[in-house]
Amino acid sequence: MKKFKNFNLRFFHHFLRDYFLVTIFLIVLLVGWPLSLIEWPEKYGKDDLELPKGYESDKYVMDHTTDRLLTFVQLSDTHLGFSNATEHKFERYLSKDRLLIKPNFHVLTGDITDGYNRTQHESDWILYQQILEKYDINKDLWFDVQGNHDIYGILNQEDEDNYYYQYNPNKDTLKDFPRAYKFSYKAPFGTYDFLSLNFVHFPNPEYPYGLFGTDSVDLLDRFEEITDSKNVNQTFILSHYPIRHNLYSHKTSNSKKSMFDLLQEERIIAYLSGHIHSYENYLQKLDSKTNIIQASALALKWKDYRIVSIDNDIINFIETNLYEWPKILPTNPKNALFISKHEPLERIRKSTHIRALIYEKSGDSTIESVQVKIDDKSIGYMTRPINKSAQPLWVMPWNAQDYEGDDLHNIKYIINFNDGSKPKEQQHNFSVVGQQESIKFQWRRDFKYRTNWNALRKPVFWIGFGFILIRLFLFSKILISFIFSKTFISKFQNNLFDTLDSDQYNLFQSIILHFKITFWRHVQLSNLYWFYLCALAIFSIALPSMIFKVANNRAWLIVWLFRACAGGNCTEYTLTYFYASVFTYFVFLPALELIVDLEIINKEESPNYMTERYIIFRSLAHIIVFLFGSVFIVHVYSDNIGPTGYLLSIGQVYVGLLLLIIAGYLLIKWVKNFIKKTQQIEITV
Repeated sequence: MKKFKNFNLRFFHHFLRDYFLVTIFLIVLLVGWPLSLIEWPEKYGKDDLELPKGYESDKYVMDHTTDRLLTFVQLSDTHLGFSNATEHKFERYLSKDRLLIKPNFHVLTGDITDGYNRTQHESDWILYQQILEKYDINKDLWFDVQGNHDIYGILNQEDEDNYYYQYNPNKDTLKDFPRAYKFSYKAPFGTYDFLSLNFVHFPNPEYPYGLFGTDSVDLLDRFEEITDSKNVNQTFILSHYPIRHNLYSHKTSNSKKSMFDLLQEERIIAYLSGHIHSYENYLQKLDSKTNIIQASALALKWKDYRIVSIDNDIINFIETNLYEWPKILPTNPKNALFISKHEPLERIRKSTHIRALIYEKSGDSTIESVQVKIDDKSIGYMTRPINKSAQPLWVMPWNAQDYEGDDLHNIKYIINFNDGSKPKEQQHNFSVVGQQESIKFQWRRDFKYRTNWNALRKPVFWIGFGFILIRLFLFSKILISFIFSKTFISKFQNNLFDTLDSDQYNLFQSIILHFKITFWRHVQLSNLYWFYLCALAIFSIALPSMIFKVANNRAWLIVWLFRACAGGNCTEYTLTYFYASVFTYFVFLPALELIVDLEIINKEESPNYMTERYIIFRSLAHIIVFLFGSVFIVHVYSDNIGPTGYLLSIGQVYVGLLLLIIAGYLLIKWVKNFIKKTQQIEITV
């Protein structure tokens, strides 16, 4: 047992020593990354709460009336086209649900058509126009924004195949402002601005580079020009891409402000988007400074849409679908997950009634009663005012001051039907004093949707690539031989071997030994292989990673790490750094370690613990990681071949292939030496 324990301890020391930086990286990833995503709930004081324009004192009270209530519906990702049969769902909504919900207006956040086979089909856009005309949609109350599927096969903004600008209900406005425009909804009780921001970029090669949007100087200048959030009740942003799926790399031409600078200065209540079909109701604030509610809608392609209410300037919404009835949209008290200081939250505390919009479908079970429970205690039943308005508002008197504590409270709505059907329940947590509810951690969705890839993409890559350059240049045989004498290096090696062979060191000494071993290992790398590795490291970022045809084979897209160019236009893609990071950490680094290990074992100048078995274990680990990383890169890039079949991967695929050739040559050389040594031992015996 003692022997087994010692073996485990020694093995752990070896692992920590040889993979110290990898261990530190994993600790940062597994501990630091989740901590960075935690959003601590905030409580807003009276001084923090901003009121809409012209309100010297907050005289409005949320009671039983609908005087200051409006609703709109957000549709997204309809994906109309001959490639799928989704137009019937679009028409079903317009012909049935729209007439029951009776929203004041509609917004459609991109991917209007499907762009089948990465090509725009004019018939899809004609279908879109015909459907809107068929149901007599008022173009002044219908607003949309372009999505990535709406630009497949388009070379630039002026492309004649860019049908979005030809068949759009607001095409006259889009002629002058293609990247950003504003529409205002003027209600008797206030004005609400909607800023349509087009983050799509041309050309868009879809996977793997076209999944993120990008800003531009023109877009930011226009955004700064049209935004007047201090003088309206509320301001919304409409975009296809979620806020963390955009590349923010530009600044305004005059004030030199970035997108985040503008978002922090303006009073934006919500950022409504689409694109992520499986986002569900998993929403979040951007950060505590901007307090923008990030809300990405589900796809109508399958059946889903969102109803948004503005009730006395308090924002609420629900995700629903074509077949879910009745629909419950609570408007007071507000869901604590989406509290923002840009709302007059004081109105919740001063409200006299619990309020909810309940939409019924004719022919279904009739609602008999709506019971309300707070903290599992029944407090009464809601009623619908006798003078029914267009809005199906149900109300119930309450005393909000009874719930002024710092704790969150749970409210549950229970709809009972007169035919004895199973009651329908809906609940959420609320606070009357502006207390936010913290978002539960879900690692898979947090990693994809809440991580700030725009900020992390470059540092993650350069840390890994810088580590390669440091190991190749600072620990190079040429540099070390120039600085230190052969006597020093020989003495250093002997002392190192003695320490390792004695195995008398603790955990802290293992960390120190890691740097000493790294120093010694790279001295063993011959000048020829050192030159090869340096050249390949430079080539991996200097050469284009991909060259392939886009825009229906009308232009070549050349993709570098820093920029991509096609048809005389250049843009930056977010995911180039991501795939370069995958290549650096999971292809180049394991290949570098493998080549160094094979060089050492072939020279037969290694400490006793570095036996053939140990080298085989390390080599297999490096080979497995190398192969998985290489297969992933090749798979992602081969997905871009498309129907034309034009694909030329240079920077990463070919560099990986050359690394494999070098490592394969050294591995064959070691196998031959091992077989030869084994035969000599047998002859001797």
